[in-house]
Amino acid sequence: MLRERIDRMNALVEKSNPLSSDNDTLDKAMAWIVLTTDELVTCQQGNGIYAGLPWFNEYWGRDMFITMPGAVFCTGQWETARSIFSDFAKFQDRNPESETLGRIPNRANLEGIIYNTADGTPRFVTDVYEYMQYTGDTTYLASIYPAIELSINSVIEHGTDADGFLVHADADTWMDAKRQGKYPCSPRGNRAVDIQALWYEQLRSGAKMARIMGHDDESRRWDLAADSLLATFNRMFVNTADTLVYDHLNADGTPDLQYRPNMLYALDMVADTAVVMKATRDAWRRLVYPWGVASLDQNDPQFHPYHENWHHYHKDDAYHNGTVWLWNNGMAMQRMIEAGQQDIAWQLFENMNRQALYEGAVGSLSENADAWPRKGAQWARRSGTFLQAWSNAEQIRVWYQGFLGIRPALLDGCITLAPRIPSALNTLRYSELIGNGSLLGAFERTADCRIYEYRLSGIASRLKFDIEDFATFDLAVTDGSTVRVKVTDSELTASVTDRDGKTTSKIAIAPDPAKAARQQAMNRYFEGTHFAVPSMKENLPSLSRYFDPPLDYSSIE
Repeated sequence: MLRERIDRMNALVEKSNPLSSDNDTLDKAMAWIVLTTDELVTCQQGNGIYAGLPWFNEYWGRDMFITMPGAVFCTGQWETARSIFSDFAKFQDRNPESETLGRIPNRANLEGIIYNTADGTPRFVTDVYEYMQYTGDTTYLASIYPAIELSINSVIEHGTDADGFLVHADADTWMDAKRQGKYPCSPRGNRAVDIQALWYEQLRSGAKMARIMGHDDESRRWDLAADSLLATFNRMFVNTADTLVYDHLNADGTPDLQYRPNMLYALDMVADTAVVMKATRDAWRRLVYPWGVASLDQNDPQFHPYHENWHHYHKDDAYHNGTVWLWNNGMAMQRMIEAGQQDIAWQLFENMNRQALYEGAVGSLSENADAWPRKGAQWARRSGTFLQAWSNAEQIRVWYQGFLGIRPALLDGCITLAPRIPSALNTLRYSELIGNGSLLGAFERTADCRIYEYRLSGIASRLKFDIEDFATFDLAVTDGSTVRVKVTDSELTASVTDRDGKTTSKIAIAPDPAKAARQQAMNRYFEGTHFAVPSMKENLPSLSRYFDPPLDYSSIE
């Protein structure tokens, strides 16, 4: 009875879906995920996005700016984006005596404003820049630039150490749980790897926006700070001898060796390709379970296999010490796709689509899951909120930006198209809003070739193609034109036809031997990569105590 009801709802949602393929689960799941995500975009204290339901029906800056690319940019909600930026910038900390000067709030609700996050503000800045890349809208920048300027200069002047790293409190990252509101459950020193990556991107994005504003001196200063940070990061966070990236530096400057997923967010900064490849593969084997990305390696003494296990430990102790967080799936899949391993990434993506359709609240992805299945079960139990904005949004983002490879850069006058379609899909039709128009795409796989088609509507742009083993190439495309790219093992041909069907240009290129060789090497490296396998050990430190009656939120051990 329940399955029949779900199938009827799926049929209704499918009618309005801008995506169709030969994979029924994909079509229905993405339609539902887009719909339920949009339900979280609302107006409470200004415009914003609820972090999740049922508990987080309020705005969290960190969650919101992680959510925006998938929830707002990939769905073309430009007015909503501007409203969110402007409304949240109003609450920026502008008190010159404050330790959090320049920060955008971490939480804003009817009860008050708090600034206890180091990552919300960098994401605010990079989201503004990404909005402009999707829209080409530079007129909005003048109104929001003072907030960007203050956010960067306040950190440079008061919030960095001698090495240029952004310093923060132990629980000012997304791993922010505290017992009794004051004891961090997963302290990450004062220089976390993901925070440094976000700070770097904040500087780079800020520098580009400063140039648009004509603030050339400021732009150069921020770029120089980013240059210095990049060099220092590779020296202090990257261990090339052991091919690893540290999760954080402790207050005394020593590197911490806990294995967490946060280094995935910093791999764009890593100069050594071997380190990037190993970090991606190791993360998949050690942290990426079929149901999502764990927050801590299961061999760590602090590992907690189940989110809620009150007879053995407080829930907050497990929150970031083993519990799966579905929002990290997006970056885990993105890194695999960047390595040309879209079929590996697709396994996780498909599992999430099934969750959205047939587990929990229909059309939504949960906040968390256990790292290990409970006794007698084959699949891990979901936990946390039943609908979490950033879990949904990252599934949307990685579909459009990762698998479809659509990356608008209208400030640069182009749209990059780097499709990495998994072998499970043979036909696709889809659309995405970009700027004042849209991009309509289609894909077909046959026994001997792959065909990609793109049509611009209401927009003209230079299209920059990155098709697997072939060198990148550009095509200038006018409004209403269609590009058809046919790929075989030996040749790529591309043609452009205008709105009247007249062919305006053609090209034919052979595979790029160097690019093909790199991809073959990566294929060999990632061959056999599998999901993390629960060890199901019973002698874990976290399970060594038993409380009867069980603990609750107010328990103090």
